[in-house]
Amino acid sequence: MSSGGGNIVKIVHTLEDVPNSYPRRRDVLKYRKWTVLVKGSPTDLANINHVEYHLHPTFPKPVVESNDRKNGFAYSSAAWGSFRMGYKFYLTNGKIIEGDYDLDLNKNGESDPIQLV
Repeated sequence: MSSGGGNIVKIVHTLEDVPNSYPRRRDVLKYRKWTVLVKGSPTDLANINHVEYHLHPTFPKPVVESNDRKNGFAYSSAAWGSFRMGYKFYLTNGKIIEGDYDLDLNKNGESDPIQLV
């Protein structure tokens, strides 16, 4: 990961068990709280105006936006199953970087490096 403004970021996610969500049946998955964010140097994050996350279509609001640069454009929710989500980085220079990220609810994870230029 760049520390000096290499215009490279990663999407990362962390997981947390949701209390009292453990099912009595083994064939039903438990809910996991997840947080997704953009990891990069302050210089690299300064190149991003806002981030749009495209969640699974079963979410009540499947497209969400984060303007919270200070916290890596973090977004948190909960789900019971892994899914592929889309993202769009709206850069300060007007360019849009978009791609997909596999949100695996079995383990914390991160994307390959994403070039912002």
